[in-house]
Amino acid sequence: MTPLCLPLLALSLLGAAEESAPAPTFAPKAAVALADHSEVRLGEPFVVKVTLKHEPKEQWTIAPDQGYAPFSLKAQSRRETKDGALTVDEISLTLALFQLGPHPIPDLKLQGTAPGLPAATFMLPGPVIKGVAPEIEKDKEKHDILGPVAVQVTTLRPLAWLAAALAAALLVFLGVRFWRRRPRRSLAALVPVRPPREVALEGLASLEGQGLPAQGRFKLFHLELSEILRRYLGDRYGILALDMTTSELLEDLARRPTDGLSLSELAWVCGQGDLAKFAKGEPTADDCKQALTLVRQNVLRTRPPEIMPGETGSPVRRVGT
Repeated sequence: MTPLCLPLLALSLLGAAEESAPAPTFAPKAAVALADHSEVRLGEPFVVKVTLKHEPKEQWTIAPDQGYAPFSLKAQSRRETKDGALTVDEISLTLALFQLGPHPIPDLKLQGTAPGLPAATFMLPGPVIKGVAPEIEKDKEKHDILGPVAVQVTTLRPLAWLAAALAAALLVFLGVRFWRRRPRRSLAALVPVRPPREVALEGLASLEGQGLPAQGRFKLFHLELSEILRRYLGDRYGILALDMTTSELLEDLARRPTDGLSLSELAWVCGQGDLAKFAKGEPTADDCKQALTLVRQNVLRTRPPEIMPGETGSPVRRVGT
């Protein structure tokens, strides 16, 4: 090999090494995501603050395709300060949770740009937040129990009137009892029992037609929607849904075969109702419309199996006079 070929070979090897070297990258000097609450009620807003320290030439943002499920993003703000030679970005995320139990906030995908460098991606783990059902505030005011109070009786005439009134009430009671126990004739007509699904859909249509959210009557809307939903669940699955709290209802349904029923959607609907009824929340008309739509979809998805030809028809009950 001639002396002239050696420099050319060295230059070609140096160029190949530069092409195979990885592209330069960068990352924040420090990054942390902290929540102001570790335990929140369903639908209650809370704030996660993302703090980034980086070189002034770098620009960092949360990726547009960032997902937050099962959390819901309500608002986002940003503030920039200086810490010596570094830039400090504080990104505040206002979130809400609509599922019970502990849930980690999905890793935050941070995208960075800098002059002369390719775009960089940095994944920041999020904190764990526990969702709990709203509690009804109990009356903490207590009253002393008063003892017996002496009453001076000057005449027995009021006692006679009271005895006469009691005797008359007894006669009325006995008359009504006798009337109810009289022999009755059975009617030949059989009245079919309406399916719970039909009753629920009719109630939802009537509630939607009242237009309560447009009138600002959110509490009344959620009271009627909750009664329709709980009455349907009670008739459909044979439970005392009207007497249960939200957490008791969801726990009971979780132990049963409920094909087609979405517990996460029911938790969101019940959480909205509890906020409107007990926490004095301020839902929007869109939230009310979404709650009614979710209830209707769950009723339609949980319809009982169709009765095949040759099988027994819908149940009926006999009405007497």
